[in-house]
Amino acid sequence: MDGKIHHYWSIYFSTVILTLLTYMFTKQLYFLFGSIILHILNGIFHAIERSTEFKIEDIMNEMKKNHHNLNLKNEMDKWNKKNIIWRKISWSCIYITAVIIALFSDYINNMPRITSVILSVLSILMSASGAYFPDIDFNWGIDEHRNPFTHSYIIPLCIMMLSMIGIMNQFRYMILLPAMFCMGYVSHLFLDCIPKSTRNFSSMIKELFINWKNSPGDIRYIPERWEHSWLFISGIIIIVIFGFSIPKFYGTHGFDQDIILDQNGNISWDLYIYFPPYIIISMIILFIGIFVLILVFYQAYYIVLKKKLDKILKKKM
Repeated sequence: MDGKIHHYWSIYFSTVILTLLTYMFTKQLYFLFGSIILHILNGIFHAIERSTEFKIEDIMNEMKKNHHNLNLKNEMDKWNKKNIIWRKISWSCIYITAVIIALFSDYINNMPRITSVILSVLSILMSASGAYFPDIDFNWGIDEHRNPFTHSYIIPLCIMMLSMIGIMNQFRYMILLPAMFCMGYVSHLFLDCIPKSTRNFSSMIKELFINWKNSPGDIRYIPERWEHSWLFISGIIIIVIFGFSIPKFYGTHGFDQDIILDQNGNISWDLYIYFPPYIIISMIILFIGIFVLILVFYQAYYIVLKKKLDKILKKKM
């Protein structure tokens, strides 16, 4: 999937999460129903926009076979105009939804509502950033795009571990920002499992959960038969990591670590306080991921080296 679709769905999922947070705190049914209606409309408008894009692709394929068909050119112009209109409607609707959800957000206890509003705006931006972040490997060159390091759970896991350790209980609501980054990240990995040509929701579900044999993109240095598994399993791990932020957000016992002072007023460095079991588990998963990445890059280096040696031997022969 291309960048604009990653961006769209990162906003969509982030507003869904903010809606649930606000409803669980305020219990306002009108806010929940209003948000549901907006998200249904967003889904419909986005589906129509995508259908116009697929129609344009079909006409372009026909034009390759029939270069001088004026009817096809006229039809292409007509569908291009429709695509522009529905794209504007679709994107306007998702941005309006984001603004409305952010303005009506209210989920932080004993704090002014403006705090929830500001945190919601930042959360939506963090989700969009997370959706874009895996493609930062574009800056390393086109040959490094879809690098196994950026398209894995390693970076989100590191960010969440540091956030879970570093954000103390009195500032626990700030965990929403790295958590939203993770959700944007996972939306990117899951969408990369789905071919761009997939034309309906049921096909998307099938490509994501059932058809694991092929992946639409090339994850560098990963065998093709493992690419889908690499993206999907990384996405599931990130969702589990996101789950750790929920009890942290609500200050649940065991996730409410704070700065502890000893009798002399010095910081107590009790490892159990700052490194509870879920952090230890996360560290183990992180080390496993790093070890697998080292093996992947070592294998890639070995293959490249072998090819060079084969070329040298052929020249000598």
